Amino acid sequence: MTYNLREIRKQRGMTQSDLARAAQIHRVTIARYESGQCVPSVDKALRLASALGVSLDALINRESA
Repeated sequence: MTYNLREIRKQRGMTQSDLARAAQIHRVTIARYESGQCVPSVDKALRLASALGVSLDALINRESA
């Protein structure tokens, strides 16, 4: 998910701060997900996918965004 989160966020033209606001998750937490330091809970992964406008499968399985 680390690769997909960063790539999809960049494809959407969003900064970590933009995504953090949209998903209501702290920006530092977004950075930790992207660096692989931690893994989001299912609830937070769903919020990230929704904020990015993709399915949870696309976020996790490297499907096209």
